[in-house]
Amino acid sequence: EILSSFRSAGLELDYFVTGWGTGGTFTGTAKVLKAARPDTKVILVEPVKAQLLSSGIKTKRDQDGNAVEVHEKYEFHKIQGWAPNFIPKIAEDGYE
Repeated sequence: EILSSFRSAGLELDYFVTGWGTGGTFTGTAKVLKAARPDTKVILVEPVKAQLLSSGIKTKRDQDGNAVEVHEKYEFHKIQGWAPNFIPKIAEDGYE
């Protein structure tokens, strides 16, 4: 839908800016966009008080891949649906 909207307007999608929440939308959309337009840059944004992915510190996990504690860079913030207190595995795996 995003790509067809740009194509019908005669435009190219250079950047896609998104939050990561639980990670599904970010990883799924990025995968489709990169397959169609490898030059598209995917930009993730995070709340100032919860810069988990950009910290470069992975979430500590048990043997099944579940988060076992609150991420060390997490602070409470008021943006619902963005940046829980850990990095979901799908978001961590999809982040480059």
